[in-house]
Amino acid sequence: MARSELVASLLLPSFCCCFFLLFASLVAASESDAPFLIVHKKVDLSRLKSGAERLSVSIDVYNEGTA
Repeated sequence: MARSELVASLLLPSFCCCFFLLFASLVAASESDAPFLIVHKKVDLSRLKSGAERLSVSIDVYNEGTA
């Protein structure tokens, strides 16, 4: 089997699966009027005078929509 055929035989099912999942999620999202969440995350890395590092993670969750 040629290299291009091998690559195609490995990648084609992956692309088809990803396309199907994307399509299914878009259809499900467009058909529902259910509430959904919007999440923002922020990561900060700061260096202290002692040479240590401080990692701060903040997550904001917003409930959007109504049931």
